[in-house]
Amino acid sequence: LMILIATAAEIIAGDREKGFLSRMFTTPARPSDFILGYSLPFIPVLIISALVYLGVGMGLGLTIVGNLGHAFLIFFLIGLCAIGVGMIVGSLIKSESQAGISWLFIVPVAMISGAWFTVDRMPSALKSIADVLPFIHAIDASRAVVNGSSFSAITLDIYWLVGWAVVLFATGILLFRRTMVS
Repeated sequence: LMILIATAAEIIAGDREKGFLSRMFTTPARPSDFILGYSLPFIPVLIISALVYLGVGMGLGLTIVGNLGHAFLIFFLIGLCAIGVGMIVGSLIKSESQAGISWLFIVPVAMISGAWFTVDRMPSALKSIADVLPFIHAIDASRAVVNGSSFSAITLDIYWLVGWAVVLFATGILLFRRTMVS
Protein backbone atom coordinates (compact mmCIF):
# COMPACT_ATOMS: atom_id res chain seq x y z
CA LEU A 1 0.00 0.00 0.00
CA MET A 2 3.00 2.31 0.31
CA ILE A 3 2.91 2.74 -3.45
CA LEU A 4 0.03 5.12 -2.80
CA ILE A 5 2.64 7.59 -1.51
CA ALA A 6 4.31 7.97 -4.89
CA THR A 7 1.01 7.92 -6.76
CA ALA A 8 -0.61 10.64 -4.66
CA ALA A 9 2.52 12.81 -4.83
CA GLU A 10 2.70 12.41 -8.60
CA ILE A 11 -0.92 13.45 -9.11
CA ILE A 12 -0.64 16.62 -7.03
CA ALA A 13 2.68 17.61 -8.60
CA GLY A 14 1.34 16.87 -12.08
CA ASP A 15 -1.67 19.10 -11.50
CA ARG A 16 0.61 21.87 -10.27
CA GLU A 17 2.93 21.46 -13.26
CA LYS A 18 0.07 21.54 -15.78
CA GLY A 19 -1.43 24.66 -14.22
CA PHE A 20 -4.58 22.95 -12.99
CA LEU A 21 -3.90 23.90 -9.39
CA SER A 22 -3.36 27.54 -10.32
CA ARG A 23 -6.84 27.62 -11.83
CA MET A 24 -8.29 25.81 -8.82
CA PHE A 25 -6.72 28.31 -6.44
CA THR A 26 -9.01 30.98 -7.89
CA THR A 27 -11.99 29.18 -6.35
CA PRO A 28 -13.15 29.74 -2.76
CA ALA A 29 -12.06 26.19 -1.82
CA ARG A 30 -9.97 25.77 1.33
CA PRO A 31 -6.77 23.69 1.57
CA SER A 32 -8.71 20.98 3.42
CA ASP A 33 -11.14 20.83 0.47
CA PHE A 34 -8.25 20.25 -1.92
CA ILE A 35 -6.67 17.53 0.23
CA LEU A 36 -10.06 15.86 0.64
CA GLY A 37 -10.67 16.12 -3.10
CA TYR A 38 -7.35 14.52 -3.87
CA SER A 39 -7.71 11.84 -1.18
CA LEU A 40 -11.26 10.60 -1.73
CA PRO A 41 -10.58 9.00 -5.15
CA PHE A 42 -7.84 6.95 -3.51
CA ILE A 43 -10.25 5.37 -1.04
CA PRO A 44 -11.79 2.91 -3.56
CA VAL A 45 -8.27 2.10 -4.81
CA LEU A 46 -7.21 1.49 -1.22
CA ILE A 47 -10.22 -0.72 -0.49
CA ILE A 48 -9.78 -2.77 -3.66
CA SER A 49 -6.03 -3.10 -3.04
CA ALA A 50 -6.57 -4.29 0.53
CA LEU A 51 -9.14 -6.83 -0.62
CA VAL A 52 -6.86 -8.05 -3.40
CA TYR A 53 -3.90 -8.38 -1.00
CA LEU A 54 -6.00 -10.30 1.50
CA GLY A 55 -7.53 -12.46 -1.25
CA VAL A 56 -4.21 -13.28 -2.88
CA GLY A 57 -2.66 -14.01 0.50
CA MET A 58 -5.48 -16.39 1.38
CA GLY A 59 -5.31 -17.91 -2.10
CA LEU A 60 -1.63 -18.63 -1.52
CA GLY A 61 -2.37 -20.34 1.77
CA LEU A 62 -2.43 -17.53 4.31
CA THR A 63 -4.72 -18.49 7.13
CA ILE A 64 -6.05 -15.58 9.12
CA VAL A 65 -6.88 -17.04 12.50
CA GLY A 66 -8.09 -13.69 13.82
CA ASN A 67 -10.86 -11.43 12.59
CA LEU A 68 -10.68 -10.68 8.85
CA GLY A 69 -12.38 -7.33 9.48
CA HIS A 70 -9.57 -6.33 11.81
CA ALA A 71 -7.02 -7.21 9.13
CA PHE A 72 -8.92 -5.06 6.63
CA LEU A 73 -9.10 -2.18 9.14
CA ILE A 74 -5.33 -2.27 9.58
CA PHE A 75 -4.78 -2.25 5.81
CA PHE A 76 -7.24 0.62 5.44
CA LEU A 77 -5.58 2.72 8.14
CA ILE A 78 -2.05 2.22 6.85
CA GLY A 79 -3.35 3.04 3.37
CA LEU A 80 -4.72 6.32 4.73
CA CYS A 81 -1.31 7.02 6.25
CA ALA A 82 0.33 6.34 2.88
CA ILE A 83 -2.10 8.70 1.12
CA GLY A 84 -1.33 11.35 3.77
CA VAL A 85 2.41 11.01 3.19
CA GLY A 86 1.76 11.26 -0.56
CA MET A 87 -0.19 14.49 -0.04
CA ILE A 88 2.73 15.91 1.95
CA VAL A 89 5.31 14.91 -0.66
CA GLY A 90 3.07 16.22 -3.43
CA SER A 91 2.80 19.56 -1.65
CA LEU A 92 6.57 19.83 -1.31
CA ILE A 93 7.78 18.82 -4.76
CA LYS A 94 7.56 21.09 -7.78
CA SER A 95 7.11 18.72 -10.72
CA GLU A 96 5.60 15.35 -11.56
CA SER A 97 9.03 13.92 -12.37
CA GLN A 98 10.16 14.62 -8.80
CA ALA A 99 7.53 12.26 -7.37
CA GLY A 100 10.06 9.44 -7.63
CA ILE A 101 11.85 11.03 -4.68
CA SER A 102 9.18 9.49 -2.46
CA TRP A 103 10.89 6.12 -2.98
CA LEU A 104 13.78 7.51 -0.94
CA PHE A 105 11.30 7.48 1.93
CA ILE A 106 9.35 4.32 1.08
CA VAL A 107 12.22 1.83 0.82
CA PRO A 108 14.05 2.73 4.05
CA VAL A 109 10.79 2.87 5.99
CA ALA A 110 9.82 -0.56 4.67
CA MET A 111 13.22 -1.86 5.71
CA ILE A 112 13.05 -0.62 9.29
CA SER A 113 9.35 -1.36 9.78
CA GLY A 114 9.82 -5.11 9.77
CA ALA A 115 8.24 -5.66 6.37
CA TRP A 116 11.31 -7.39 5.00
CA PHE A 117 13.60 -7.97 7.98
CA THR A 118 12.99 -8.69 11.61
CA VAL A 119 13.13 -5.59 13.75
CA ASP A 120 14.50 -7.46 16.74
CA ARG A 121 18.01 -7.62 15.28
CA MET A 122 18.22 -3.97 14.26
CA PRO A 123 20.36 -1.44 16.11
CA SER A 124 18.41 0.20 18.92
CA ALA A 125 18.51 3.63 17.22
CA LEU A 126 16.78 2.26 14.10
CA LYS A 127 14.30 0.34 16.21
CA SER A 128 13.46 3.54 18.10
CA ILE A 129 12.78 5.35 14.83
CA ALA A 130 10.68 2.46 13.56
CA ASP A 131 8.64 2.36 16.77
CA VAL A 132 7.49 5.94 16.23
CA LEU A 133 6.37 5.47 12.61
CA PRO A 134 2.98 4.01 11.71
CA PHE A 135 4.25 1.26 9.44
CA ILE A 136 5.71 -0.98 12.15
CA HIS A 137 2.42 -0.74 14.03
CA ALA A 138 0.52 -1.88 10.95
CA ILE A 139 2.85 -4.83 10.48
CA ASP A 140 2.77 -5.82 14.15
CA ALA A 141 -1.04 -5.56 14.26
CA SER A 142 -1.38 -7.53 11.01
CA ARG A 143 0.80 -10.32 12.34
CA ALA A 144 -1.19 -10.37 15.57
CA VAL A 145 -4.49 -10.68 13.68
CA VAL A 146 -3.14 -13.42 11.43
CA ASN A 147 -2.13 -15.32 14.55
CA GLY A 148 -5.54 -14.96 16.17
CA SER A 149 -5.09 -12.07 18.58
CA SER A 150 -8.16 -10.20 19.73
CA PHE A 151 -8.92 -6.55 19.01
CA SER A 152 -7.76 -5.57 22.48
CA ALA A 153 -4.29 -6.90 21.61
CA ILE A 154 -4.02 -4.52 18.63
CA THR A 155 -5.81 -1.51 20.11
CA LEU A 156 -2.60 0.44 20.78
CA ASP A 157 -1.43 -0.18 17.21
CA ILE A 158 -4.82 0.98 15.90
CA TYR A 159 -4.50 4.18 17.96
CA TRP A 160 -1.05 4.78 16.47
CA LEU A 161 -2.41 4.32 12.95
CA VAL A 162 -5.41 6.59 13.49
CA GLY A 163 -3.21 9.21 15.15
CA TRP A 164 -0.71 9.13 12.33
CA ALA A 165 -3.43 9.38 9.69
CA VAL A 166 -4.80 12.50 11.40
CA VAL A 167 -1.32 14.04 11.79
CA LEU A 168 -0.36 13.29 8.20
CA PHE A 169 -3.54 14.73 6.73
CA ALA A 170 -3.32 17.83 8.97
CA THR A 171 0.29 18.32 7.86
CA GLY A 172 -0.76 17.85 4.24
CA ILE A 173 -3.41 20.54 4.65
CA LEU A 174 -0.91 22.95 6.24
CA LEU A 175 1.65 22.39 3.51
CA PHE A 176 -1.00 22.68 0.82
CA ARG A 177 -2.10 25.99 2.37
CA ARG A 178 1.50 27.18 2.05
CA THR A 179 1.44 26.10 -1.60
CA MET A 180 -1.76 28.07 -2.18
CA VAL A 181 -0.26 31.21 -0.67
CA SER A 182 2.95 31.07 -2.69
